[in-house]
Amino acid sequence: MMKGESSYKRLEEMRDIVARLGVADVRAFGLTWEGCGQLLRKLGYSAHVQVTAD
Repeated sequence: MMKGESSYKRLEEMRDIVARLGVADVRAFGLTWEGCGQLLRKLGYSAHVQVTAD
């Protein structure tokens, strides 16, 4: 976060995401798969799950 140049909106999004993840150690954290996907989309990523059998 400190090395790259980012727009103010990007920094605001990062602050919100870090604040959300900062309470992950609380019992009632409640991060759902949908919520995780939303956080990743804000960062420009997407989540994919691949299930395979041995």
